[in-house]
Amino acid sequence: MSTIINLRGTNASGKSTAVRSVMDYYGVAEELVHPVNGKIIGYILNNNWAVLGRYETDCGGCDTLPGFDAIRKLVHQCLPMIAGGVLFEGVLWSTVFKSTAELIAELPQHKFILATLDTPVETCVARLRHRNEAKAARERKPVKYSNDAGLRSKHDGIYRTHLKLKQAGFDARWVDHKNAPAQLLTWIDGRLCPSCGKPGFNDADNTPDEAFFHQIVGNNHNNDYISCESDHAD
Repeated sequence: MSTIINLRGTNASGKSTAVRSVMDYYGVAEELVHPVNGKIIGYILNNNWAVLGRYETDCGGCDTLPGFDAIRKLVHQCLPMIAGGVLFEGVLWSTVFKSTAELIAELPQHKFILATLDTPVETCVARLRHRNEAKAARERKPVKYSNDAGLRSKHDGIYRTHLKLKQAGFDARWVDHKNAPAQLLTWIDGRLCPSCGKPGFNDADNTPDEAFFHQIVGNNHNNDYISCESDHAD
């Protein structure tokens, strides 16, 4: 049995940042490349976990793949290749119940964690504005701001989908957006930092990597988010 973690959330909620932190923590052993167009479609990490999608741009993950069928197919393809599990995220996938439920039904022998970031909508709006301004500055072009009302609507819809998944009996959990990388490491590895009791080991050689752990998550984490049952009240 493998663990499949689907990190969910709206634009600028911190999904790609959290997954990049996991990739940096373990390191990439291999890039998965599409056989026809040569584009990166995923990665195998040094801990034998697969990460789906491409992370060469600000907005990475499964939103770089061509649709839900491609995501489901890639999950199926990766499982026989790895000894660990699969980690994936994407805005569009976060909005849907049906495709998520169908993928879980297709792989009943595996454990799914549907993890939705609890990032406040105003934080997402501010981050997206900053991202658009930074992009315009890099490209020396006028700023193209996103539709704030549309983002708020998507944020609400993703939260409703999370509750629907939970009510349907799936393992749907809230994730503290301030400590998302550490929570992912807990689910992926489960090992603890010898100093503070939080996850912080380098899986490649089973040695403490406390300094880098604290570098990616900071020193302000607390015990609440570590628990697998640390859901907020629904």
